[in-house]
Amino acid sequence: MLADTYRISISAQPDTIWNLLPEWLDNLDLYIHKVDSMKVVERSANRIVRELSYRGTPFRETAIFDQNSRSIRHELQDHPLYQGVYGTSVVPTSVQNPMAPVELQLYLELERRSFKIEKLVQMEGELATDIEKVLRILKRMAEEREHELEGRGQHLSEGVTHR
Repeated sequence: MLADTYRISISAQPDTIWNLLPEWLDNLDLYIHKVDSMKVVERSANRIVRELSYRGTPFRETAIFDQNSRSIRHELQDHPLYQGVYGTSVVPTSVQNPMAPVELQLYLELERRSFKIEKLVQMEGELATDIEKVLRILKRMAEEREHELEGRGQHLSEGVTHR
């Protein structure tokens, strides 16, 4: 089983980060060059079904959005190498300090469909590298967006700025 959690600390409000995620997920192939193609085949208020090709491997996934917990749970479907889920969560590090950094977490709970190791070990190492890159991109985007909101007086913390 491939089970791991990746985290990055971001200096932005939780809503700033949360509001970036749907936009980012719709354009994933623009940010990660190893996504060969992506097509949204079904969309509702809290659910997206996509067909993707990542590193030449086509599959489907369902992403379920939970606004209350600021989390997205992705369920793999028709993936030839793995079955299971992965998810993204926006987690405040302090409920009492609105200026405290926020943690963006990405977790994996994937089971191998096959135990033929040769290709999977390399792919899992590359997957970890890609996840770390994604988190750094989202951190940069969220902090830039937060800075823009502060400059326009639209900051969610009602005028309190940080940095």
